[in-house]
Amino acid sequence: MIFNLSKDAKKASESLRKEHDALSKKIRLFNNQLKASLEDLDAFQQEKQGKLNELWVVVPLETSQIMTEQEFEKFPVKQGLVVPSEKMNRLSKRIEELMGEKENEKLKYRKAKQQHVHLVKGNKDIVNQVKNLEDKCNQAMMLKFGRIVDIDSLAMVTVPRAVEEGKMIFIFRVRCNVVKK
Repeated sequence: MIFNLSKDAKKASESLRKEHDALSKKIRLFNNQLKASLEDLDAFQQEKQGKLNELWVVVPLETSQIMTEQEFEKFPVKQGLVVPSEKMNRLSKRIEELMGEKENEKLKYRKAKQQHVHLVKGNKDIVNQVKNLEDKCNQAMMLKFGRIVDIDSLAMVTVPRAVEEGKMIFIFRVRCNVVKK
């Protein structure tokens, strides 16, 4: 009986030891997988941050801040930006041209603004002249007719003289033809 109990205890301890070893292996496997996943996540985050840091940035430079070399192939690239001197000369000339164009555009703008002010003032003067002439015309109509006559409606009512003469000639010819027959 003691022998059976000792065998049972040995079997139980053996099964517990095997179960403990299997669980230890699983724990090590999970720890390795967790470590690998964390490393992958860290690498991904670094790659993502690296891509975010790769922003194109425009850095304004003056031509005096840029060194040029005649033979730019011999210039060590790691020391800075390599720009051929002929391109820098063309760039400097273009900058001067643009500054001149800008001044010309400013002059054109000032002249156009002055002309606009002059035209607005002239327009006000002409409006005042038209108003004065309308007042004089109304006063003359009051003196001559005793009331203000609408000239536009009068022109529509009256028939032009040439039309009246044309009608008279037509009627005369028709009557002449009737009498002769």
